[in-house]
Amino acid sequence: TEDSSDSEDEDDKNLRASGSAHAARQAKLQKEAERIALGQMVIRKRKREDLEDVGYDRNCWADKDLPEWFEDDERKVARTGMQLADEASITAAAQALQTIDARTIGKVAEAKARKKQRTAKLVEKLKKQANSIVGKDDMSEREKAKAIEKLYASKLKQKKPSAKIVVTSKSGKAGVA
Repeated sequence: TEDSSDSEDEDDKNLRASGSAHAARQAKLQKEAERIALGQMVIRKRKREDLEDVGYDRNCWADKDLPEWFEDDERKVARTGMQLADEASITAAAQALQTIDARTIGKVAEAKARKKQRTAKLVEKLKKQANSIVGKDDMSEREKAKAIEKLYASKLKQKKPSAKIVVTSKSGKAGVA
């Protein structure tokens, strides 16, 4: 969990290249959960000191050319490092992140609601116009049906979004043309 930013960038590239976007997102959330759990440990003084003690021992520089008897003895008596964060706290942090990630953004939800209201108003307006067409006596049934069909086709057709052209400068500022 003590990753450098370079290795994180490489991991992200590998995840994007190897699998789906969902798997990459899940891995990113898991890393973030580990960071949160580690941050919660660092808040407590005793656990912070334990983490510092685990980080510094006589083997942290990986000395070379040590005698074989010394390396054998070290393998027998050397204590293993403390687990940085327990699985329960990592799981809890991951679940909290997933609930946050699953929520829709408020502005997006508001925009969807506004679009739904506009559509409902348009449908009501079209129903009134269709009823007025049906109420006319001077038109045949076939003409009425064609007029209503034409009315609905013209008002409810989907608009295709126009292509946006993004212009950038050397300084990196972007604008939409």
